[in-house]
Amino acid sequence: MGSGIEVLEPGKVPTDYLALLYQLLKPVEVPIRSAVADHLCLGVLPSTAAETHGVKQGSISRQVKRLTQVNDIACQLSRYHL
Repeated sequence: MGSGIEVLEPGKVPTDYLALLYQLLKPVEVPIRSAVADHLCLGVLPSTAAETHGVKQGSISRQVKRLTQVNDIACQLSRYHL
């Protein structure tokens, strides 16, 4: 296995890595992005992050799903850069 982040585990995603993933997606509203960062980088529960940032929990779930898809592709691509 490589040293990359193969799974976006809540509370264990570095903020700089999340920022790079976001560069591969369409722009996302700041409150949703902040809530997702709280969840993935700090380990805050999605319900708490949603309440804190005034967004729907479903918006967080959809964004995490998109980020997971991009991360999966990035992991596959990384195998070609060893």
